[in-house]
Amino acid sequence: MSNLSFSLLALGLCYQVLGEWDKSEQCHKEALSISQKTNSFQLIAGSYGSLGWLYYDKEQYVKAREYLEKAYEVCEEAGAKSLQNRILHCLCGRI
Repeated sequence: MSNLSFSLLALGLCYQVLGEWDKSEQCHKEALSISQKTNSFQLIAGSYGSLGWLYYDKEQYVKAREYLEKAYEVCEEAGAKSLQNRILHCLCGRI
């Protein structure tokens, strides 16, 4: 299941690069759903972060910040300082 979630994140990114927002969002949300079932904080944070970047690209900055903050919180709860700092950089530097 973890591999499926990761693959959906990659596919969602490809759709995002191509500008196919709806397909990208669908992939990212499905990846989030699967990652929550596996309880993998890395994949959950990655899914939230990917949705954040998608909304940033769509210029939906409120939603982007919301999802990036969720990713940050997941990392904080898990004690993943390195990943938490990367997400903080995205929050501070972009939004």
